[in-house]
Amino acid sequence: MLRTDDFVVRFSYRENKKKHVKQLTICSINQIEEGDETMEIGIGIAKCCTGDQFLKAKGRKLALNRALQNSGLGKEQRTEIWNNYFQKSK
Repeated sequence: MLRTDDFVVRFSYRENKKKHVKQLTICSINQIEEGDETMEIGIGIAKCCTGDQFLKAKGRKLALNRALQNSGLGKEQRTEIWNNYFQKSK
């Protein structure tokens, strides 16, 4: 989970139960409202195709990029979230 002053970004993963491998990365961006209430403003999904190797870092970047595209946020806000992501993933 990433948290800025205005946003919370969460990642989750789903797996192919038959093969026991992770195949899906989901990123949700939530805007913090009054108190600790949040409202989802963007969601992004990265999916492995057959034969792809699951790479957590790559899936997170793709899913975050897609969630940011769907969120309608301005460049400053998107940059703030990316900077926070790169600081946390060191």
